[in-house]
Amino acid sequence: MGSLPFENLKEIVSADPSTLGGKAVFKGTHVTVEEFFAHLEKGAGLGEFLRTNPDVTHEQAVAALESSKEWIEANAPISTPRKSLLGCMEGSIVILGDIVAPIDVEWDAMK
Repeated sequence: MGSLPFENLKEIVSADPSTLGGKAVFKGTHVTVEEFFAHLEKGAGLGEFLRTNPDVTHEQAVAALESSKEWIEANAPISTPRKSLLGCMEGSIVILGDIVAPIDVEWDAMK
């Protein structure tokens, strides 16, 4: 099963108020996604999780990880570059991107 887009998460997990209080479970099982990630957080491997939860398929587990990765990549905070300070007085410090220089330095030398 190749990369599964985050939008198809409903094919991997389901949540029903009548099943485990509405917690997200792997579709067709009573194994919660919370259990899956708690297992991994403890340092146990994917194989061990699958052996102890045979109702969850390898494809479901990998798809959950891929969907999590895609969500993180899509929602990662974007770094903003430092802004230039313009109109500073002579003798001040100016920041251009990652260059820090006194204002009396020739601008052409900073290109």
